[in-house]
Amino acid sequence: MIRQCVEDKLKDWITKIPAIEFAINSARSKTTGYSPFFLNTGHLSRPMIWNNARSTEFVGVRVFTQCLKLALIVAHHCILAARVKQTHNTNLCRQLTLFTKRDMVYISTKIFNYPKEFPKKFIPKYEGIYKIIKDYGNSSFQIAIFQKLKR
Repeated sequence: MIRQCVEDKLKDWITKIPAIEFAINSARSKTTGYSPFFLNTGHLSRPMIWNNARSTEFVGVRVFTQCLKLALIVAHHCILAARVKQTHNTNLCRQLTLFTKRDMVYISTKIFNYPKEFPKKFIPKYEGIYKIIKDYGNSSFQIAIFQKLKR
């Protein structure tokens, strides 16, 4: 979860920890039906929505929670889309996904060289999305990458 929240510089991860911890502790387990916060304290955490506060109060908090809520919604939609694709491929008896020209793909970052001061733990596993611009026909492709990634 931290990898998805950290920005390009990989220096702001410490500021993201409270929101991630809150999200994890507030998430309900499918097995038990309760969140870790409820299991540890015996009561549910307060919702991130205030109905009794005026719109002029807590402007910074409102902006932060709206951004956090939007990020959670986007992550939820991405997870659902990935599950649909995985289920579809599983129903096809795990056939390989064939790439064609103009498909959008991710690139593995194992071959990338990052500066030594970057914490390796927070480097994303994949970079992207990039468009395939040429198919060589032997499972090799040319992709359009950003100038900053070229050596």
